[in-house]
Amino acid sequence: MLYDDSVALDSLLEFLYTGSYTEMNNTARGTNRTDIEWNEILKMHAEVFTLADKYGVVTLKELAKEGITVAFKGLTTVVSKPVVAWPV
Repeated sequence: MLYDDSVALDSLLEFLYTGSYTEMNNTARGTNRTDIEWNEILKMHAEVFTLADKYGVVTLKELAKEGITVAFKGLTTVVSKPVVAWPV
């Protein structure tokens, strides 16, 4: 636990006490975000997923997987046009 991500660890402990974690609830609420915000959300859920897998918390792993799916959907709606325009 010493080298685990502190936000992911907080999420794990919160899940063990409440059955959910705050960032999961925040992800479900927000759809109007930038690609940078979605990347951060995706990273956080991936860290929670990894920690849940490491400690064998299957239900949290599934919840984090849901968060990853929502974050990917957010990214695909934000990045719907080319980021770099090539000269013609």
